[in-house]
Amino acid sequence: MSSTTSFSNSNGFYKSTNGRKARPTLRLLRAWFGATSRLAPRVAERHAARLFLTPRRRRSLPEPVIDGRPARRFIIELDRHRLAAWSWGEGPLALLVHGWEGSAAHMVPAATRLADVGFRTVLLDMPAHGRSSGRLTSLVEWVQVLRALPAALGAPDVVIGHSFGAAAATFALAGGLPARRAVLLAPPLGPLHFVERARRFIGLPKPRVPGMVRRLEKLVGRDIAELDTSGAARTVAVPGLILHDPHDPEVPWSHATELARAWSGSRLVSCDGVGHYRILDDAAVLDALTTFVRHESPSFAAP
Repeated sequence: MSSTTSFSNSNGFYKSTNGRKARPTLRLLRAWFGATSRLAPRVAERHAARLFLTPRRRRSLPEPVIDGRPARRFIIELDRHRLAAWSWGEGPLALLVHGWEGSAAHMVPAATRLADVGFRTVLLDMPAHGRSSGRLTSLVEWVQVLRALPAALGAPDVVIGHSFGAAAATFALAGGLPARRAVLLAPPLGPLHFVERARRFIGLPKPRVPGMVRRLEKLVGRDIAELDTSGAARTVAVPGLILHDPHDPEVPWSHATELARAWSGSRLVSCDGVGHYRILDDAAVLDALTTFVRHESPSFAAP
């Protein structure tokens, strides 16, 4: 049975951009999907599916940097993928996985803490993200990459994932990725839960959603209803720590609670006030994460 505890943070949390006024480019995109859905519905469904799998890339990417620690920068080649990667420290391997439209740089605060306490921390840009190759990608592809990484890096002692990366880590662990412990930061249940949000965002009419989903499934090679982390978590045997803000504007708290119920060896921690992104560098979150991976019993006291 998983357990739940909490700590709070008074710094507030990042607010969702869902309510902001649509920018001109977004208005044009919505107009295009509205018109194309009437005139050529199959074209609209196909483009919507591809857009769902296409992360936006930042024009300028920060280099992952840990002050006072020179990084070892390298390329991991896996099948058709060329993945940019960075490593610091010596000791057991801690593998850190960023979220959708994120990059390795977002995981630097956790990597810094773990390198300081004796881990070899490895960050990488996942497919179609950051400095890595690819344009379209999916949860299925990320899971395949994570399961293949031990051949290049060695078996990870600890796996830490944020958001989409947490979902990928869960499936990889269920599929046999060796690790002693896992930490999930703001984990979602899976892509099916975000289809409606994506539909609204691009202005795709509801009747086009089944066709969009069929094309998604053809592109990724799986029924997306099967890509639910709570189902995968039932077979994960390693201890897990789930950290999530009940007021996260991007991933509902219910996703974390359902995942925790399914994962018998997990502990869910309510991190009130850190939102979806500040959770990555919040001091109390990093304290809890570091304590957990070092076999200690975290107190989860408020900062």
